[in-house]
Amino acid sequence: MENILFNKDKTKVAAKWGDYISNKGWIAIPTSIVRNQKKLNITSTELNIILVLLSFWWEESNLPFPSKKNMAEIIDCDISTIRRNIKSLEDKGLISREYRKLPLIDGKYKNQSNKYSFQG
Repeated sequence: MENILFNKDKTKVAAKWGDYISNKGWIAIPTSIVRNQKKLNITSTELNIILVLLSFWWEESNLPFPSKKNMAEIIDCDISTIRRNIKSLEDKGLISREYRKLPLIDGKYKNQSNKYSFQG
């Protein structure tokens, strides 16, 4: 069954951006984040990280979990820049991290990319 609301929104996006760009994918961004960057004390790098995280968040119940390496490649910066800015966003209460570990056979764990929540 088709998602009528999604298709309606997709049509609106296509009307603004054209089929080529809208077919590559789109995300909803809260206007308050964009218009209140100064009040929220969000740097341009932090805003880029928020946008990247949003681009990986498709389902409300499935939090985004891009790796820091992937985010750094998308934004074109060092992984250390991503780490610093994620910490800053956490300190500001704008995002929170959920650490993920994969259990291995020998009882040890392997770190996986973190999940990120916008519930601060």
